[in-house]
Amino acid sequence: MKRINVHQCSEEGSCENFKFDVRMRFKSLPSAIEMYRTYAVMAGFDVRLYTQREVGDYIKYKYVVYNRNGKPTIKYLDGKNKKNSKYKATGCQANIIFHPVKGTTDFMIYKFVELHNHEFLDPYHLRISRKIYYSNKELIIRASTVKIGATKAYKLKASFKGGFEHVKGKVTDYKILKRDVGGIISYKDAQLIVNKMIERKDHYPNYSFYYKCDENKILKSMFRADDTDKAYYNEFGDVISFDAVFHTNNTESIESYKWLLECFLKAHVKQPVLVITDQDAIVKRVIESKKIQQTCLECHLEPNVFERRRELLISEFCLEDKRWFRDMFEIRKFWIHVFFKEMSMCGLMKTTSRSESINPFFNSYS
Repeated sequence: MKRINVHQCSEEGSCENFKFDVRMRFKSLPSAIEMYRTYAVMAGFDVRLYTQREVGDYIKYKYVVYNRNGKPTIKYLDGKNKKNSKYKATGCQANIIFHPVKGTTDFMIYKFVELHNHEFLDPYHLRISRKIYYSNKELIIRASTVKIGATKAYKLKASFKGGFEHVKGKVTDYKILKRDVGGIISYKDAQLIVNKMIERKDHYPNYSFYYKCDENKILKSMFRADDTDKAYYNEFGDVISFDAVFHTNNTESIESYKWLLECFLKAHVKQPVLVITDQDAIVKRVIESKKIQQTCLECHLEPNVFERRRELLISEFCLEDKRWFRDMFEIRKFWIHVFFKEMSMCGLMKTTSRSESINPFFNSYS
C-alpha cells in the first residue's frame, strides 16, 4: 500500500494545505467534495461520488472514493475476463467520508483512508483534466461540417496549442462528443435539409426543389436544380449521363426513377436527345417509357463488331461459357455507335464515368 506524501504533490509543496484530518470542518458538502477533488488532482488520482446514507431528506454520511474503487476483474484460465468491460478496478480502498455537523450546515470529515495500491498519474491523464472546453466543442462541430473528423480536429488543436499536453481531453473524448452530437441531430437532419432547400426556393424564383416522403413521412427522394444547373443544361444538355443506383425492390425502383425523371423535366423543361447510362434494366424501362433514346457504354466492346466476327471472337478467346458476353451481345442495339450523324459527340461522352465521378462528392456530404 502507498501513502501519499503531501509534500510531493507539487514541487512547491502546495499540497500541504490539503492535508486532511478527521473532524476537519467545511462550510458545506459541495465545498468539502471540491476540496478533496483538488487534493486528488494534485496527488495524481481520480475520485468519484459514491453512496450516501440518508435519514429522510437528511444526509448522514457521504462517501467519495477512488475512481477505480471496487473488486478487480477476475480472469479465467483461458485469459478472458469474467466481466467484459474496459473499466479496470484496482480494489483501492482510498476514500473519504463526510458527516454533517449537528445544528449547522457544516460538514466534517468522519473518516479518511489515505493509502493507495496503484501508481499515481500525471494530472494531464486524469479524468477531471479531460473536460472539454466550449472552444474545443465548437472546433469539433465546425470541423465536422467540412468533413474533418474528430481525430484530425484533435491533432489540429494540439498543433495550435503547441503540443498534446496543452489540449484538454483526449482523442477519445473528441470522438465521443462528435458521436453524441450526431445522436442529438439523429433523424432531424433530413428535415433540416428540406427546410434549407425550401428557404432557397422562396428566395430564388428560378430555384427548383422537389422531394418525396413515404407513408411514415420519412424522406425517400430529393431533386434540386439552381440557375447554374439550368443554364448549363440549356447550353449543353443534348446528352446527359445517368448512373443508376441498385435497388432490391424493382417496383419501388421504377417509381423512384420515374419520379426523378419527371422532376428533371419539370425543372429543365426540354428532354435530352440521348441518355448515357449503365446496364440497369429498370432504368432502361423508365427511359423507354419517357421516349428518350438510351445508349449503354459500359459494355467495353468495340461498337463496330459485326455479328459475323462474333463466332471468331468466341472461338479465339474461349468465350463459349461467358454469360456476360452473350448477354451483352443480346443488347447490342443499345451499344454506342461509331459516330452520330444526327448529333456531334465531340469525343466527350464515352462512359458513365462523368456521372460516377460526382457520386463520391454527394456520398461525402449526404
